[in-house]
Amino acid sequence: MRVNELMTSDPVHVTPSTPISSVLDMLMENDFRHLPIVENGSLVGIVSDRDLRPFQATAWAQSGDWEEFTARLAQPVSALMNGAVVCVDEQAELDDLVHTMIEERVGAIPVTRGPDQLLVGIVSYVDVLRTMTPD
Repeated sequence: MRVNELMTSDPVHVTPSTPISSVLDMLMENDFRHLPIVENGSLVGIVSDRDLRPFQATAWAQSGDWEEFTARLAQPVSALMNGAVVCVDEQAELDDLVHTMIEERVGAIPVTRGPDQLLVGIVSYVDVLRTMTPD
């Protein structure tokens, strides 16, 4: 099985200038854990729910400084995104994808096309597990 057979095509994504507050909203509203970051169609980063933990309400409650916290939320996601993104080509085999996920210890991998790394999909560990269950 190839990656393009199980990926979520045309995934929700943001740009590097998207405010962190908007990214948090998108993750919560869509029940996502990973969000690709795209510029001019090309994958330039990814952000996970783990990356955003310091920006959740509990972090504000601990700091007590609302002005500082809201200023941090207004920062662009590029301030904390991971630019060294592990990704796979859409024609990669499922075995290669699983090996990469285990080796890199990631729960989701963006799927790209071509040398410009055009974002065409994303695959999570849940997508992989679904291939293991009968219909």
